[in-house]
Amino acid sequence: MVRIVIPLIAVIFVGGAIYANYATDQPVQNFHTLLLVQVVDAKTGQTSVVHPRQNVGVPGGIMNTTEFISEGIKGNYPVHTEDTSSGIIYIESRVSRAYTLGDFFQVWGETLGVNNTLGQPANYTGRGAPFVWDMCILEPGQSSATATTDWGTHVLKDRETIDLLYSQTGCA
Repeated sequence: MVRIVIPLIAVIFVGGAIYANYATDQPVQNFHTLLLVQVVDAKTGQTSVVHPRQNVGVPGGIMNTTEFISEGIKGNYPVHTEDTSSGIIYIESRVSRAYTLGDFFQVWGETLGVNNTLGQPANYTGRGAPFVWDMCILEPGQSSATATTDWGTHVLKDRETIDLLYSQTGCA
């Protein structure tokens, strides 16, 4: 009888702990930010927008790091995407932490920086001036973006727009 009762109690305890973990998953942080990656074609001058994939930082999707996975909600990484067309990055965390753009790119597994973003190196000389990467931040309620050099250390904020621009003119 003891051989059955002890393992049964252990299974109930572990199952209850797992259920409690997911059933009471209430975020301490819950906001979103918009990420635009604009690439200007060197030959035509036309701009295209690249959005992160739908499954970045979600179970069964792209998860190139698990550093903060225990801080996420419902198995998601605390910084993740939910669709492929909006460019929205969701920040949903059980702890209060200053998550950065670098944290998102780390879970995505993509390069980020002034010299190379998404595998596209800077200083491509298409026509005329070289193409460079520039990072522009549009704060909520503001009408113009501000250039920044924070890149991977930029702390994500509610309702801001981050524009990573690959062009000959940058944020100008």
